[in-house]
Amino acid sequence: HSRMDSPLPPSQSESLIPDAVRAAFDIVRPLGQGGMGSVWLARRVDGLVEREVALKLLHPGVLDGTRRERFARERHILGALSHPNIARLLDAGFSADGQPYLALEYVQGRSLIDHCNAEQLPIGARVRLMLQALDAVQYAHHNQVVHRDLKPSNILVGTDGQLRLLDFGIAKLMHEGLAAETELTLLGGRALTPDYASPEQIAGRPVGTASDVFSLGVLMYQLLCGRRPHEGAHASRAALEEAILNDLPQRPSRRVMEGADAGAEVARQRASTPGGLKRELAGDLDTIVLKALNKEAAERYPTADALRQDLQRWLAGDPVLARPERAFYRAMKILQRHRLRLGTGLALFASLAAVAGVSVWQATVASAQAQRAEQHSRQALAVQDYLRRALAVAQSPHGAPDGTGLLHSGGAARQAESRAGEAERAFAGELDNLRQHYPDSIP
Repeated sequence: HSRMDSPLPPSQSESLIPDAVRAAFDIVRPLGQGGMGSVWLARRVDGLVEREVALKLLHPGVLDGTRRERFARERHILGALSHPNIARLLDAGFSADGQPYLALEYVQGRSLIDHCNAEQLPIGARVRLMLQALDAVQYAHHNQVVHRDLKPSNILVGTDGQLRLLDFGIAKLMHEGLAAETELTLLGGRALTPDYASPEQIAGRPVGTASDVFSLGVLMYQLLCGRRPHEGAHASRAALEEAILNDLPQRPSRRVMEGADAGAEVARQRASTPGGLKRELAGDLDTIVLKALNKEAAERYPTADALRQDLQRWLAGDPVLARPERAFYRAMKILQRHRLRLGTGLALFASLAAVAGVSVWQATVASAQAQRAEQHSRQALAVQDYLRRALAVAQSPHGAPDGTGLLHSGGAARQAESRAGEAERAFAGELDNLRQHYPDSIP
């Protein structure tokens, strides 16, 4: 289960566990400790819980009213949550001497970052694990719960490959979408992990779901490029907080190339090369992560589900919503996603274009030939009309209008008429021939 923030030396086990608690639980070994308590692997010995549990206890001497209230709130929140990616609350209460405890589902596994690096998971597999975390956070948000301390040690991957979200110790129930800071979370300094805290948490402003989205953005950044957005600003806590409030993080694709090894180890842990990893992160993943890390809560993804949906679009090769929708961008995404079918389509298009080109050329030739045929037809008709008129004048007893006949012998008249008939038949035959070849072009 949760190792909280640091390992717990076994030598401290006897002094930290009250006798009344040991009477109810068989303590196996320590799992870790944090600012307000410790976590132990245990088995219930009174028969109420027949399984290994992660037993969470407050440190002796800190059982004042404020911390009792905080511990009781965690019990209340966890008891209301039931999700496959959230560690279940199995039992809760107080021992005979007033020691509060939580018996939580024991998750045998590693933190999200450690698991991904140890297994050398590529970027796609890492993103798919993040989808489980986002689904769990969205479920908590839907139940009006803001986690407020999302970090690698609170997100474990079990031996079954399933992710579990842990430790709602500083979670807050929301009212009208916001969860304000109270004395409970300011006790002994703010109960948060600065490296993963949102700007509004650092500034002490009311937080909502967008604060968890920011923390998830930090996790995504580290998961992808191996570094936190403001890693290196650790001269003091004040310097780190100033960076979170004001410094714009580099794009993950650029950050991965920093360092003497130029990202070689980071790339190896992601089953890639530095250049290949940079190319994979550049573009959509850069844009998604930086949107989640926006300093202004209103400019981030409004919900964990909105971030999850954009990561699903990236996995599917679809356009993501984090970047402006431009026609060229969408066209490029379609080209990348349907590369094979588009290649076949382009080949078919080229073939059709060639056929269409031949058809256009043939149509042009046919049109020109039709125009020539029409011209020949008009010429033939003109010759025919001229010859007929000439023949009529020649055969007229009065001759031409001026009284002189053009032809004075019947033989000449018959010859002219014969030639006119031949011309008419020749041009008529040519016109019929053209009509057979180009029926749509010649009336």
